[in-house]
Amino acid sequence: MRSLLDSGALGADWADTFRAVPRAWFLPDLIWAYDMGTGRSVPVSRAGEPDAWERAAYANVPLVTQWDDGRHSGTGPGVVATSSASMPSVVAAMLRDLDVPAHPDFPGDAVASRTPLPLGDLGARHESVRFLRGLRVPDCAHVVNRTGEAAGKAWFFDLRGRSWAVADFREGEAGARVHQSGPRRLWDEVEAAVTWWVGQGRPGVERFGLAVEPGGRARSW
Repeated sequence: MRSLLDSGALGADWADTFRAVPRAWFLPDLIWAYDMGTGRSVPVSRAGEPDAWERAAYANVPLVTQWDDGRHSGTGPGVVATSSASMPSVVAAMLRDLDVPAHPDFPGDAVASRTPLPLGDLGARHESVRFLRGLRVPDCAHVVNRTGEAAGKAWFFDLRGRSWAVADFREGEAGARVHQSGPRRLWDEVEAAVTWWVGQGRPGVERFGLAVEPGGRARSW
């Protein structure tokens, strides 16, 4: 936490809260620490590497805690990160920005817009769109907090930076309100990928192909 305070990312008014709520409390035994240099997610097991796990838990890096909506098994990374612990500096920056809100629920620098896409097209029930989003919107974690059949918030977090986006879907309301912040316009990328998928007739995952070369580079078609 000292590095967050020294960098200015974390204000003194939030320091006690960060100390009182350890990040490790919310992490599973197996996590994948995102390597900012190589762009790869590295598995770390608390049972097998307790010291490395503890270091990763408190490092200023994003941690993937679930792949492929929980269907993934093994220690290697899955296809799409569907749950993660954001970089502490990102969380601190969002808390800091709450002092100057442009919207009562979101930080002051967030750009507001609307989207016609329904919540159902974001991948909650479509394996193919989740697969496509993983290809077209790389290094992005996606979490949906549903409050109803067609209502909830869809969150997107950049695993390599401080960008984020959220689409707020409400029952009886067409489309959603969108807020996004940071140098990377995550929602624009997500919306473009999903709009393309819809325009192609919502093809199933079996219509896509993926090959991984020996060096780890992926090629899709």
